[in-house]
Amino acid sequence: LDLLHENKALYPRKLGHHTSTSNSKGTLLGCHAVEMFYRIHASTLKYLNRHSKESADLTIDKLNEFYEFLTEMQNKPFATSYYEKSTIPGDAHSSQLISEIYFSQKTNLITDPWLTVYNKCVWLCIEGLYICIARYNRHYRALYRLAHFFHSNEHYRNDRLSLEFLLGGGVLELKNYPKIIGLYQERSKHNLFNGIWRIQPLDADRTGSFNASMYKSTRLFVELLLQFDEHLFVLWEVFRQLLDKPDADK
Repeated sequence: LDLLHENKALYPRKLGHHTSTSNSKGTLLGCHAVEMFYRIHASTLKYLNRHSKESADLTIDKLNEFYEFLTEMQNKPFATSYYEKSTIPGDAHSSQLISEIYFSQKTNLITDPWLTVYNKCVWLCIEGLYICIARYNRHYRALYRLAHFFHSNEHYRNDRLSLEFLLGGGVLELKNYPKIIGLYQERSKHNLFNGIWRIQPLDADRTGSFNASMYKSTRLFVELLLQFDEHLFVLWEVFRQLLDKPDADK
């Protein structure tokens, strides 16, 4: 990230598909910064999710190292530039808002030193990933990673919150943030992946396997819909759409 910044990377508040054909070197370097920022926070959150209890693999000393590193990432120009020209108060960033709205009682009851640092690291990761989806609305891997965490973590499991990242909802409409589209929110009556299949390979959106990513996110989407009676019609639509063979260009 430092090297990209030294080479005059630009960080547009909002990125789009047109960025892949931009003639601006600074903007293209900014896309690389999105990818790097995503991978740092996604891989760390994934590791924290796998080690949700104190162990030899994740001691409090190692957690403190994570915390120092993640705090440093939040002070990088890529992150700070997002807030410089915004109306978002310093005490109302995405992680703080999500914590207050969905987990206010839980966070006030934590006294264990290890778990206290663990939670700080978790929320820094969530903050980092939210910056990625706020800058680039179509960052489907960041949306999936957040949905997966809130579905699978033993300390922060909240299936309704998890589903909002995929279906749309309050967590993607935080005060002073741009409205973010849920991963499957633009689905049509005949195409579950409407709005997704048109995503072009971008420097901001590199991935090893688009199909694998879609399989994981769709499977999670179905699992979450099964938890709520009010979404049975959506679930039926999804099953029906998955039976249809898509057009060759989709």
